[in-house]
Amino acid sequence: MANVIVNRIIDFLKNYPPFSFLSEELLGQVAREVDVLYFETDELLFQKGDPAKSYFFVVKEGAIKLTDQGEEMEETVEFCDEGDVFGVLALLGKRPYILNARANEPSLVIAVPVGVFETILNENSQVSLYFAAGFAAGQVVVRTGLSQEQKVKALFGTKRNENGLMLFSGQRTIRYSEPVIHCPLESTVAAAVAEMARAKVGSILVVDQDRHPRGIITDKDLRNRLIARGLSYETPVEQIMSHPVITAKRDLEFSQVYLTMIKHRLHHLVFTEDGSPDSAVQGIISDHDILLSQGNSPAVLIKALQESRDVHDLAKLRNQAEEMLRYYLDNELAIDFIAGILTEINDTII
Repeated sequence: MANVIVNRIIDFLKNYPPFSFLSEELLGQVAREVDVLYFETDELLFQKGDPAKSYFFVVKEGAIKLTDQGEEMEETVEFCDEGDVFGVLALLGKRPYILNARANEPSLVIAVPVGVFETILNENSQVSLYFAAGFAAGQVVVRTGLSQEQKVKALFGTKRNENGLMLFSGQRTIRYSEPVIHCPLESTVAAAVAEMARAKVGSILVVDQDRHPRGIITDKDLRNRLIARGLSYETPVEQIMSHPVITAKRDLEFSQVYLTMIKHRLHHLVFTEDGSPDSAVQGIISDHDILLSQGNSPAVLIKALQESRDVHDLAKLRNQAEEMLRYYLDNELAIDFIAGILTEINDTII
């Protein structure tokens, strides 16, 4: 029975970073040491100000909300969904929790002991960089995507003017995808999935006969609207697609694109000829593209360093890394964790 439970935990964790970076042997070691905890709706996992526990958390089923105490009531800062990792910042920073964690619905949570993970952090640079990338973006929940509040922080940084308002630090290059992977409105889900697999993408745009965007299908739509409901892959794409599609013109500045995505809570923004959904598709940008455009993640910095062939570019990137590491120090992350990231960056430069 114990082996069955361990295997189920392995099958779950291997689908989500940073566990997806681990070898089968290491993942097995982690799975044998974790606890699976159940929380009723509104039950607290930890409170703001509590000392960090000796483990961090991964949502297996349900949802956890991270809250802070407002002037009149408890305010939700972030939601943690299936596969999201939280409680790491307090753990690595060796400081009290900065938010409350409360079950938003009946939830199963995997508690991963830090003792098991310390060796992995020291020896596996992919895992260290994954956590570091999250902290660089100001994340309290470490995931591949960013929450709306975190996106604002990642975009604007911490610079403020005399009125306390955040300042945009300058135009960045917008990296949007073209040509856009798309399928006709009359397609079946099977045809759409086949096209996604061929192009190795996690989303596909649904267009009409004039190539006007009418909807979008993502991996999440497939999970929640097709598989979870037991529908056939012969289901029309129109039945499960997210719509309407929010569109914009390609000549928008980075800040305008970003704020449009935040305002509408988008993971994807579609560019069309005249900026309306009633004109032909020209490109698409995802929140992942936005994150890469910022270049403030250790993984992005290291990739840029590896590809650089000019000593002046290396110097600029090294200065950028210095700013990122200063952010870690200001937020009191553990010095051995910071040193590991700095070593990785310096080794790449050398």
